[in-house]
Amino acid sequence: MSETLADVQYSDADFAHDHRAIDFYRDHGCATVMDAFQIANILHTDGMVREASNFYRIAFDLHSKEPHVFPNAHVLLNVSLLCLLKAGENPSEEDMQLLRGYSIPCYNYIRGVMISWREGDHLRALETMGNCYEEFHTGEECDRIYLSIACRLYEDKLAHSVLSPSQNMQFIPLKIYGYCENNSTTDIKDELAHGQLNASFDIKIFRPDDAAVWLYQNYGVEARRIFLMSHSSIEASNFLRLHVIYKLGGWWMEKKNQCLEQEYQIRVLSRRYSHIFFQNEDGEIQGDYFGAFPNSSVIGDALFSLYRNYYLHENLDVFRKSGSGILERSLNRAFHSYKDDDKLSMNIYKNIF
Repeated sequence: MSETLADVQYSDADFAHDHRAIDFYRDHGCATVMDAFQIANILHTDGMVREASNFYRIAFDLHSKEPHVFPNAHVLLNVSLLCLLKAGENPSEEDMQLLRGYSIPCYNYIRGVMISWREGDHLRALETMGNCYEEFHTGEECDRIYLSIACRLYEDKLAHSVLSPSQNMQFIPLKIYGYCENNSTTDIKDELAHGQLNASFDIKIFRPDDAAVWLYQNYGVEARRIFLMSHSSIEASNFLRLHVIYKLGGWWMEKKNQCLEQEYQIRVLSRRYSHIFFQNEDGEIQGDYFGAFPNSSVIGDALFSLYRNYYLHENLDVFRKSGSGILERSLNRAFHSYKDDDKLSMNIYKNIF
């Protein structure tokens, strides 16, 4: 099979006339797992999901099936079947059972997506998927798909919890925090103080020096060490924000955020919810703008993933290691453990106001 596939010649139509994929093929061919994998990734990124499915499957067929070979065989088959679903087609039962033989969590993932997308039964989809996202690094596509299904299912439950909140429910403090990469906070503070925010909110902008001191005083030497080793201001801000919101509660906001013009809405939301998160049009949770109460279990779980990634997966990209991906994972765990009698005072907004 591998030798036959390695000898196949592909036409431009096989790549949906995607110039990036065609250029890669002309430069590298498609005789190895990694060649086919890279072509599939290009097609997937460019939205050519049916063709991407084909090349992920070619990579799977070329694979030795040895567990130490990256990417793993079951991952290739998994994403091939997912792309097939995105293209509006259903995987064959034969392929589903083939995937199940390699990985039951991946099988549950694809089966759950089929149930949600094709049948609209989001509850049964989540029950089928279980905690399949744990098989992936934080921030992988599985997290976003699971979260999108959970949001559809729990929309009414979340709204109900807001209308009849528990007397013991904690809400978001009227505090705003941010991070400035240099030692001058004038510009960002001016932006955060837009309108009447100065009168309604306590505002604290951390600089690198006082952020390091604050982390040491509140979390110890290891937190300060990791912060000071950040490769960029984005990574430093990502690391700091979870520690600040978990300890103090409030809103984390980056500068030049147009939502700051909605001062009234922010105050109202702070008095209704214990957590507020926002999604962009692609369903990605916005890590640079969210609110939570102190000692939130959702933020605490994200902190757990943050440290796990730093100790075990240092080479992950910033999004997966310290960015929105860890918030998505934490939210999925919260939804997965949610029970009908829980008071889940949370909302996730599609787009920002």
